[in-house]
Amino acid sequence: MPPKPKLVPKLVQKTSKRNENSSTKSASTTALGASNNVFQAQNVLEELKAEWKAEVKELKAELKAEMLNMQAEITNLQNEISCKDKQLIAVNKELLEVKKSVQYMSDKLDESSILSRETHQDVSKTHNLIKWVKEKTEDLEDRSRRDNLVFFNVPEQIDNGGNEDCEKLIHDELVSRGFKEEMPDEDIFFERVHRLGPRKNNAKHPRPIIAKLTYHKQKQQLLQNGRLLKDSVMNMSEDYCRETLLLHKDLREYAKEAKNNYHDSAKSIVWYNVVYKKVLLTYTLDKKNKEAKTFTRGFNIHDIKRNPTHWYKPT
Repeated sequence: MPPKPKLVPKLVQKTSKRNENSSTKSASTTALGASNNVFQAQNVLEELKAEWKAEVKELKAELKAEMLNMQAEITNLQNEISCKDKQLIAVNKELLEVKKSVQYMSDKLDESSILSRETHQDVSKTHNLIKWVKEKTEDLEDRSRRDNLVFFNVPEQIDNGGNEDCEKLIHDELVSRGFKEEMPDEDIFFERVHRLGPRKNNAKHPRPIIAKLTYHKQKQQLLQNGRLLKDSVMNMSEDYCRETLLLHKDLREYAKEAKNNYHDSAKSIVWYNVVYKKVLLTYTLDKKNKEAKTFTRGFNIHDIKRNPTHWYKPT
């Protein structure tokens, strides 16, 4: 037998109906609110979509403007690069020309250097040749004067109009000094005798007299007996060219300096003389003994210049 249905009180039934009605109203209200929210969301989305479209459109316009600017700048850069390329090509051409010019100048400089070196060698050879010719000329001139003697301080006769007999003046002075007795020949023979230089009325010293002897041996004998002119105002010397005379002057200065500066415990320079392009120094082995042995050394200008401070010290 089926179970009997339970009896529900009326109050419970009324309450249930009230709850059902309330639920229905709440559902309706919820559905209406949801519908409004969707509508509002759609409106918001539409507004956002419109804003986005405007912003995208604005961005597109800006991008387009930027692209145009970039294209213009790229075009300018390309033009500048093209211009620079042209300038670079021109510079390269100029550099190439400069390089060719430099190479040409370098070749010319090498040729000039070679020519200069050859010229220097030629000049050196020419200099040596000139030096040799000069020395030979001086030697020949000195040889041509080898029979000459120069007499100094011979009184000059001015009142006779310059027609003095120079040969007689020299001859008489030599004879009076005893030269003739010291010479084996019968007389002293001259080829030419005359004064040197132009005549000067107000001259303080008489002009030298140059005499060419006939015999060279007589010249040597006169020089060897030069001591006879010790007390005479007249003196004589050999005749050389100007360069040799200047060299002899320097050699005398060197010899004088050496004599004054040479100090040794025993030795000393007691005498010096200048002969043809050479200075002769005579040393004594005992400077306290006048009768001590002596020895002589000869020095030329090259010896002096090789050792300018101690050239005179005997080895």
